[in-house]
Amino acid sequence: MATIKQLEALVAFAECGSVDAAARRLGIVHSAVSRQIRGFEDGFGFPLLDREGRSARLTVEGSEVLARAKAVLRHRDVLLERIVSKEILVRKLRLGVTELTALTWLPRLLEAIRAEYPQVVIEPEVDHSAHLRDRLQAGHIDMAILPDAFGASGYVKDTLADVQNEWYCSPTLLSPSAKLSLGELCEYTILTQGELSGSGVLIGEWLRKSAVLPRTTITCNSVIALVGLAAAGQGITYLPLSVIANLVESGQLVALDVTPRMPPLRYVTMVRSDAATPFLRNIVAIARKTCDFEGSYQVFNGAREVSAGGPTS
Repeated sequence: MATIKQLEALVAFAECGSVDAAARRLGIVHSAVSRQIRGFEDGFGFPLLDREGRSARLTVEGSEVLARAKAVLRHRDVLLERIVSKEILVRKLRLGVTELTALTWLPRLLEAIRAEYPQVVIEPEVDHSAHLRDRLQAGHIDMAILPDAFGASGYVKDTLADVQNEWYCSPTLLSPSAKLSLGELCEYTILTQGELSGSGVLIGEWLRKSAVLPRTTITCNSVIALVGLAAAGQGITYLPLSVIANLVESGQLVALDVTPRMPPLRYVTMVRSDAATPFLRNIVAIARKTCDFEGSYQVFNGAREVSAGGPTS
């Protein structure tokens, strides 16, 4: 009879792509993962892994068993979540967020989750939206918080908040009293987030629909780097006021009056449909309660030097 540890080893191997990665996820040694999978295979009488190539991979039979193993583990999780109190529930939460969330309300979210689930080990991961979506699909993370830039097929989405971006630049480039059309704005160098960024995807689509293309662009997948480039007078960028209010107050950046105003960007939680357990649904509820992109927390201040780094939204 198969054990839960054997099921976990097979699923971890399939989702992580190697025995070493599966061992790291499960917190056990390499040999233990191999032993669990071989023990599982012995109960079937046929191999679940094809080990003849340079790297092992699931056989056809192994893929069929994998689907059933995932279903059993999902039912196990649901059962535990329903009968075990939140105070003693032991499990991991692999949470993916973009840079904007990490720079604003992520600390509040983590504090709220720990207060409700003190035994849950939270593993935050900050990355680009496209990478988070891919890792969610592969089962490497349990939930992602990111801009609503991707399709909903196979996922459960819940709206968190709309984030309003505005255009900013150095006062050496343009006066804050200047009024610009979107076409006039695009005569300047636009500092934009790339296709790995959900924000970059959504703003790029809006510009194309507006039939306006920037003459020159500098692509950067980092909020901090965009701020640094804008403050240095290298171009015009879009950012939410909440993270740079102190730079605007100190005069290092100025907000521009551009018509039409860009639409707000919707941020959502994403959970795989086949993994939307009661626990994850409650984490989504906690995220809705703590979400605050417009809070008083400031990433930059006038006394701090702006530098580049890190992935963005």
